[in-house]
Amino acid sequence: MLKSSIFKDFGCGLNVRNFFRREMKAISVSGASLPEVFQCNKSHKILWQHVLILYFEAIDMFGKGSKIYSILFLKCPRCHEGAFLENHPYNLSSMNSVRDTCPKCGLKYKMEPSFYFGSMYVSYGVGVALAIAVYVLTLLLGLDLGIAGIFGVIIATLILLMPYIGAISKSIWANFFFKYDGEIAQKAKQNA
Repeated sequence: MLKSSIFKDFGCGLNVRNFFRREMKAISVSGASLPEVFQCNKSHKILWQHVLILYFEAIDMFGKGSKIYSILFLKCPRCHEGAFLENHPYNLSSMNSVRDTCPKCGLKYKMEPSFYFGSMYVSYGVGVALAIAVYVLTLLLGLDLGIAGIFGVIIATLILLMPYIGAISKSIWANFFFKYDGEIAQKAKQNA
């Protein structure tokens, strides 16, 4: 449960958690005004409009039909329904083994032999970005680990996430070459 101040009451009955549970489906960001209960003062009205916009933007960015959805959840780049890998990335017996075809839409994942060798470059970039993120996070948290300690935390994080980094890198690489197709996704969903 989040303890952020944005989820607390603002002193006039305004509560984000209850708002998202009860009111979100009824409100449209495109021109519709907020319900009267949320218009207690101008600053709250502006805050809620920003919260709504961020919420709908996040749905658009991470929902089915976006490349981020396919990449993070390791789904077929074309239909976002079928599994991309043979097994879970942490199944070490077949680590990051890509399926030949999508089980839902039939997309052939390997365009040519050794197609996923290019994902090594993506993996390097993801690893560097993760190492920088861990470094910045240790600084923001104020952890006094020293150079060797920070290096150890970065190495440990990279080793623990290595299978997932490899899987995401292959998914990113595939998403460079395959596009989402809504019609095929609907057919795959109906066949399931």
